[in-house]
Amino acid sequence: MEIRYTMEGNGGIRDTSSRKTKDEHYRKKDCDLDQHLDFVVAFAKTKNWFYTMSVAGNYWNDEHMDVIFYHLRKKSKFQSNGNPKYTTAMCHFKSLMDEIYHTYKAQVPGQNALTQENSICSHIKGFGTPTGIPWDQIDDVYISVNCKEEFHWVLAVIQLKDRDCVLYSAAYAEYLTDGQPIPLANFEANLHHSRYGALLWNYGNQKASFDSDSDNEDPPKPRNTFVDSDDIEKINID
Repeated sequence: MEIRYTMEGNGGIRDTSSRKTKDEHYRKKDCDLDQHLDFVVAFAKTKNWFYTMSVAGNYWNDEHMDVIFYHLRKKSKFQSNGNPKYTTAMCHFKSLMDEIYHTYKAQVPGQNALTQENSICSHIKGFGTPTGIPWDQIDDVYISVNCKEEFHWVLAVIQLKDRDCVLYSAAYAEYLTDGQPIPLANFEANLHHSRYGALLWNYGNQKASFDSDSDNEDPPKPRNTFVDSDDIEKINID
């Protein structure tokens, strides 16, 4: 598999480990939400969860990334007319890949590091994540990877048909999944922070108001229908 590295515009890797994340804007007595908001892959329990997401200069954690990638995954599955082009993985997928890599390095010659019991196989089959899609039905897999000891997220795109892997800044995930050109300059981080924060706040509250769960959010499945025809031989059963 060929690996290409593509860092576009202002989304390149930068070391921010010396900067403190400002994720405690609301005081403890004022920050709890009246109702925890269920995003399937994470629960938002405080106002600070949304403040961290909404304000540029704050750094998203695993929960923020999992929620965003979950909704990209849902969009691929349910807005593609039955022909999804991509799926996404949750943040812990990198840990699973690391485990496979170390097993491969230490394996006995001729031993297979990837077995049916391995959790990676569940992801490939579409069972490892909520709203998963089997990899044999798609072209690309989008995986968020946190740089070790840094606050920067990298996006790894596995292009299955081309047997290729490309790296981007994770900020470009929605551009890529929507097939939009990546902005080469003037990437508006403030706008994206506030947009995601507002979208998820509204979505979470609407979902709570309607007491919705993941299953009844999905579009209705088509009913099985039978069309009577004179060309079909009929058998009467007494």
